[in-house]
Amino acid sequence: MRKTLCMFLLFGLSAFGAASFLERGLLAIGEGNYRAAIQQFNKEIKQHPKNARAYIARADAYYVLANYKNAIDDYTKAIELNSRLGAKAYASRAKAHIGLKDYNKAILDLNVAANLDPSASIYYDRAAAYYAIGNYKAAISDYSAGIALDRNPSAAYGERGRAYVKAGDYAKAIDDFSQLIKIEPQNSSAYNGRGEAYAQAGDYAKAISDYSASIKYSPQEAVAYINRAAIYEKMGDENMMIADYGRAISMDRGNLTAYVKRGNAYRDMGKDKEAMDDAQKACGLGDCALLERLKADEEAASKKTFWFF
Repeated sequence: MRKTLCMFLLFGLSAFGAASFLERGLLAIGEGNYRAAIQQFNKEIKQHPKNARAYIARADAYYVLANYKNAIDDYTKAIELNSRLGAKAYASRAKAHIGLKDYNKAILDLNVAANLDPSASIYYDRAAAYYAIGNYKAAISDYSAGIALDRNPSAAYGERGRAYVKAGDYAKAIDDFSQLIKIEPQNSSAYNGRGEAYAQAGDYAKAISDYSASIKYSPQEAVAYINRAAIYEKMGDENMMIADYGRAISMDRGNLTAYVKRGNAYRDMGKDKEAMDDAQKACGLGDCALLERLKADEEAASKKTFWFF
């Protein structure tokens, strides 16, 4: 359908004269062919080096291809050529900065964008950048500003809930996840998030209930099993803890966290063979700390045996 539409547009352009390189590039983007689009934009820029639209279009194509550095260079050039491009250019450049994990530069661009034309998406992007650098108070403020402007803010309740958990405001986190669950009653991530908030608040029974609901709606996701296992550990229920770590591993054989946590649990329980098996699996996945501790335990035990005799 998209290709047919693009061919129709190209025919229409040709009827009134040959399509420009910019137009051909935009048609290529419509077909999902971003590399071909960039080639057309290169020609347009060579022919018209002050065409800010061409730089914006090429930057958009670079962004989709995850070439964030080139995207930033083109957004910057477009802004230099046309100071009236507005909030979109700054917001788009901010996304490219986020792609490079340069969150402080992203925030600076989003500040400009918010001053020019505030929108929910701009606030959400800035909130995500603040969250990434650990400024949870600012993230919460921006998520709240975005929610006030958004006609469908359901996902933002979950994101703000995560920020509230990080900020230690578990009651408000629970309220946000509950609001999301009210809107989307089968949202497994919302139950998992609320379960974490309950766990941090010390309400283990409700945490287990929510982790169980998360598992019910996404039974193939390992994270809720790991989280529920951690609560069982706090409650001293070793059998349920080990079972949940095992379920997480069965869902994801490469889950390093599950091997490490179950291995440490086995170590604490005195099940050295099982702990060693998990430690070796964890080491194969890149974390050898538990294996080194177990070897140190063995060495210490052998010294005690030597002195006993």
